[in-house]
Amino acid sequence: MSHLVGAAQGKRPCPVPRDFVIAAIDRLVPLGFHPSAWQEAAQQMGDLTAALCVLIIDNNVAHPDTPIHSPGGISNNSCNESQPMRESSE
Repeated sequence: MSHLVGAAQGKRPCPVPRDFVIAAIDRLVPLGFHPSAWQEAAQQMGDLTAALCVLIIDNNVAHPDTPIHSPGGISNNSCNESQPMRESSE
């Protein structure tokens, strides 16, 4: 994951939030994310949080014990969980 952020960072001494977003966007197609899934995640959670979710998912796709088989599904669940709970009108 650090090499992805480092590539976006370029020669700057420290990464900025934009570097994480660029790194995540570069991983969307290889992970099989639909463009609308990224747009929904970014809209609901914000660009940086959505980017961090994508990078964490990417890092765990090949996890030896609990690999992620459906990155888009994980992202969708993350979006749903990030929404504030609504109170019942009953």
